Amino acid sequence: ETTGTTVEVSSESRYGSTPARLFDGVTDGMRWRDETKGASGDWLTIQWPMLQQIGRVVLYGNVLKVTPQVIDNDGIWRNLASETVIDAGALIVQLQNQVSTDALRLQIDAIDAAASQTVVYEVEAYTR
Repeated sequence: ETTGTTVEVSSESRYGSTPARLFDGVTDGMRWRDETKGASGDWLTIQWPMLQQIGRVVLYGNVLKVTPQVIDNDGIWRNLASETVIDAGALIVQLQNQVSTDALRLQIDAIDAAASQTVVYEVEAYTR
């Protein structure tokens, strides 16, 4: 957990599945779940209180593919080149180039076919 880090999500399910769960250090059990069952277009935006060097992001949940994005000087979200690997239930997103940013959006492009909605237990961001 990082003091001052906030997260905004495309939608929020009821019953305690809140975005605060994304940074609680728990990689299973407690989660964020979207409210739009069967719909696509989910996203989550992480906002840090200061610039971060980000080269890799790890998501725990049923997400199979994301498009990482940073906001440019015009306020437009721009896609970042990346490669993804699934390892031990985690989606590892390796950015082609490390970025310095205070906000990162993850556009969720695919979830497990057996799932009816997006579920993310934890998000971790690393320099490399």
